[in-house]
Order: sequence, then C-alpha cells, then structure tokens
Amino acid sequence: MSERATFIPTSKYLSISDQYGLVYWNNSLHHMPDCTAAVEWSAERLACNGLFAMDDFIGPSRFQWTERMLDYCNTFRRNLPSEVLAGAKPVTRPTIERMLDVDPSEAADSSSIVPALKSVFPRVDIAFTGGTIYHLALNDILAKIQDESQELKAALMIDDALSLMGENHYAVALSVQ
Repeated sequence: MSERATFIPTSKYLSISDQYGLVYWNNSLHHMPDCTAAVEWSAERLACNGLFAMDDFIGPSRFQWTERMLDYCNTFRRNLPSEVLAGAKPVTRPTIERMLDVDPSEAADSSSIVPALKSVFPRVDIAFTGGTIYHLALNDILAKIQDESQELKAALMIDDALSLMGENHYAVALSVQ
C-alpha cells in the first residue's frame, strides 16, 4: 500500500467544518498532491444540494505525454508551413526531475482527477475539452498562426477528433451533492 499525501487546506477565512453551496476548482485541482483526497474533501464540504464544479487540466501527471500524444502533435506540426515552425523544436516529454525543479505542484496527480470524480460523485457530468493539439502542438507557435487560418481551423478540428478518441488534457465537470 502506497502512502498518499494529505490534503489539508489552510486559511484564516475557511473553517474546515463549514458547508458550502459551491465548491469550484478552476485550473487548480491538478496542482494538488493527491487529487482523490482533494475531491473527497470537496464532497465533504458541500451542503445538501451543493454544486461541485471543475474546469481543469486532467492530462498525464507531471506532463508525461504518451508516445501516441507526441506522435499526433509532431505529425500535425510537420504539416504546418515552414514559417510557422521557424525555430520551433519537436514536442517532447519533460523529465520528471525538470517538472519538479520548475514547479513541484504542476500536474502532480492530474491523471487521478477523472477516476476520483467518477468515484466520489457517481452522477458527475464530465465534458472532455481536448488539448492534445491546442495544448501541446500549438503551445510555442500559436502566435505565428493567423486567427482565421486554415491551420488553426485544422488544429481545432483535429483536437476535437482526438478528444472523441479519448485524448484529452482538459475537462469541465459538474455534480450536485
């Protein structure tokens, strides 16, 4: 049995015995060291008929992109005009050591978010919103792509298709307690 980090919020404004009508995680749940504990804590804080809401990164923990994700991104990029790719490097997976050096909280346990939501909130509604292309493949080159360009339209269409195939980095979730 592995040890899990303990999630205990600290604030002079928050009594952990309080009940709330809304618990909302906006691009912050993925920074928790134990997302399951954070989702459980959220459920415990909800009043009867309270709403849990989340809009967050749910991709691989510590940005450990799968080979499939990397292949999709780099294949997409190889088909872009050379002026868009000028100076850009292929999309790669960062080392865990690099992630810990830069921000130890970044995507610390993000791959646990969806399983935790489904376990803690059995009737949760989750809308997966993609990200394989727009988060990874466009990250360092988006400024070089025109707003209404064919490249941008293609990127969003491919991202939508990948999302339907289960390749997601982001999701929105709602559940009434």
